[in-house]
Amino acid sequence: MGNRAVILLSGGMDSATALAIAKSEGLDAIALTFDYRQRHRKEVEAARRIARHFGVRDHRVVRLDLGEIGGSEEVFVAEYASRTDAKPIAALIVGKMAPPGKKMGHAAALIGSKAEGHQAKVAMLREAGVHVANGLGEVVSATRAALASRPRAAAVA
Repeated sequence: MGNRAVILLSGGMDSATALAIAKSEGLDAIALTFDYRQRHRKEVEAARRIARHFGVRDHRVVRLDLGEIGGSEEVFVAEYASRTDAKPIAALIVGKMAPPGKKMGHAAALIGSKAEGHQAKVAMLREAGVHVANGLGEVVSATRAALASRPRAAAVA
């Protein structure tokens, strides 16, 4: 096995250039793309096309949920994570200390009930199999855990 390079492949010009250089130097490139539900879904699709173009054998797309308290995005993430064909997901849920009724974030999300609180969302995601970081300092370890896990196999009836 030759030397390897891990390329953070965003789908943009800089990461595509880094991948091209690694491949031109004969390195076995492993591509890593973070899908954090960016507005422009074309970024993740571009990363996939770039990886295919350069013949990357191991391109991992990691879902990283950066949801805000008060929204419903975490519910959709948990529903997806519960599917048998779901990819591994790492998440960080902020707002642990936010009091009920407090507006938060750019979307002015509002914590209105216990079911929308930090603890409830973390528990729901973990129950669905999401690797939830307890704080910003654990995002890397949660991502590693997600990458090390395998998608669930479909249930056989």
